[in-house]
Amino acid sequence: MNKDINASNNQAFFSEVKERSDRLMNYFLICFFLVGLLVASYYDTWLIAFGVGGTSLLAYYSAKIALPNSTIYQYVLSIILGIFMAQFIYQMHGMFEMHFFAFIGSALLITYQKWKLQIPLLIIVVLHHTIFSHLQNIGFTEIYFSNQNYIDLQTLLSHLLLSSVIFFICGLWAYQLEKYSTIRKQNEEALDKSNQQLRKFNLELERARQDADQASQAKSIFLATMSHEIRTPMNGVIGMSALLGETTLTEEQRMFNETINICGETLINVINDILDFSKIESGNLELESEEFDLRRLIEDVLYIFTSKATQTHLVLIYDIQENVPLQIVGDHLRLKQILTNLVGNAMKFTEQGEVCVVVHLENTGPNEQITLRFDIRDTGIGIPEDKLNRLFKAFSQIDSSTTRKYGGTGLGLAISEKLVALMGGQIWVKSKPDLGSTFSFTITAYIGNLNRQMRFQDEKLIPNKLTTNFSKKFPFAILIAEDNQMNQHVILNILHKMGYEPDLVKNGHEALEAVKQKEYEIILMDIQMPVMDGLEATQIIRKTLKKQPIIIALTANVMTDDEETCINAGMNDYIRKPFKLEELMSRLQKWHSTRIEI
Repeated sequence: MNKDINASNNQAFFSEVKERSDRLMNYFLICFFLVGLLVASYYDTWLIAFGVGGTSLLAYYSAKIALPNSTIYQYVLSIILGIFMAQFIYQMHGMFEMHFFAFIGSALLITYQKWKLQIPLLIIVVLHHTIFSHLQNIGFTEIYFSNQNYIDLQTLLSHLLLSSVIFFICGLWAYQLEKYSTIRKQNEEALDKSNQQLRKFNLELERARQDADQASQAKSIFLATMSHEIRTPMNGVIGMSALLGETTLTEEQRMFNETINICGETLINVINDILDFSKIESGNLELESEEFDLRRLIEDVLYIFTSKATQTHLVLIYDIQENVPLQIVGDHLRLKQILTNLVGNAMKFTEQGEVCVVVHLENTGPNEQITLRFDIRDTGIGIPEDKLNRLFKAFSQIDSSTTRKYGGTGLGLAISEKLVALMGGQIWVKSKPDLGSTFSFTITAYIGNLNRQMRFQDEKLIPNKLTTNFSKKFPFAILIAEDNQMNQHVILNILHKMGYEPDLVKNGHEALEAVKQKEYEIILMDIQMPVMDGLEATQIIRKTLKKQPIIIALTANVMTDDEETCINAGMNDYIRKPFKLEELMSRLQKWHSTRIEI
């Protein structure tokens, strides 16, 4: 099939060459005929000019018209060009320069890219020179072959040899043109075929990309939906557990309640790990850049594990080298996440001894850029050397027994590795079985301004117990817009414990009616509600109310752009479900003195 296509393409190409050359010959044949008429005036050879020239043209066009699909007329053309040379020599009475018309004709034939067309012209030249030189030598004076009286054999042979060389060169030129034209055409065909394949491949790639985008979008929608559906009931579980913990309980009841709370937190952490891993894999995770206190961050991380360390009699310590700046600029939340993962793993696999966090200053760069190294060292079970390569793979554990005994999704280290890479660093591990492990990682950060007041330092200490005194310190008129009955129960009870008397509506439309009847200072707005969602209700409130309330999104949506969507809709803050008591209390403290008016 391909051979037939190539043959067809070659035929089309040389057909184009033929047509182009034919048009060129039409002009040159007319010129040759006019040259014959021009030189006829010198020696009164008009009969030869019209007779021989006209007959030659008639022969060429007759052959061309009679055999349109044949190449015979091209060979007739070669003969005619030789005859025109003989005609001009005769008309000019043997002028030597007229021999050059043979070479002109030979050059013109090159355009057909056929070396064989030189043969008829060569034959005509050889016959003309041989016959007419002989006739002139034996006494025929009116044949006008040459200005010389006698042409010796050596002169004749030299002329014929020179002509043959010229015809050979022109034939070789035509052959090379034909060869390279064929090669060029083949290359063009190959290029065209490659382009077609490339276009086809690009179309397939584009379809694959679209399919991948659709799959990614479907995955994101699935993760967002599942996260929302899991977080909504978990908000009730954790919220009610927190409320229960604020009541008078026996030691056994408190243990049961703590177990419920720990299990709920574990499930939320699993969901968060899966969402973080999905964000990192899709390239949608962006790092923040804020100034923070490195020592306080490490203490906060270790504080999380203080209770467990006390129960298991583990020593939990940290050491920040003296040359490490305490105020640095970077993403403190992601650094805290990495440290929490690594310290948590160290605690999980260490039954006795210590877990130590050490911070080193690796090097400094321009513009106050620094590289910090964190070492998390434990005296736990250690890791066999042949298992180290599996540590940072997603959903991977050292072996199945590890998963059964210690639990975990196998995502913590994979997420940590990717977060470290995003922060311009590397992560590695050194370990010996039964002696412990040291996880080390580096990050790139910047030296902070020691005199700058950090945002999170303004927050006051959160009370350990819910008390009605909180509403006296931070009084608000609060409206809750929430459609889920369990979440309504949780948030109402929490606010009641804090001393507030909030109003409750079930959707955005009821929220609009409520704000028309009463002036609220805080609205806790769910996003997904029937009749009218929280985003639309917020936008209408921002357009219609003169005295604007603080609107805090209270939602189980946790995808990358959810918070930005809420802020763009006109909300002031964002709390994810399930929320902790401390989160809600800190938000109320934060917005206590804030009032927004249009």
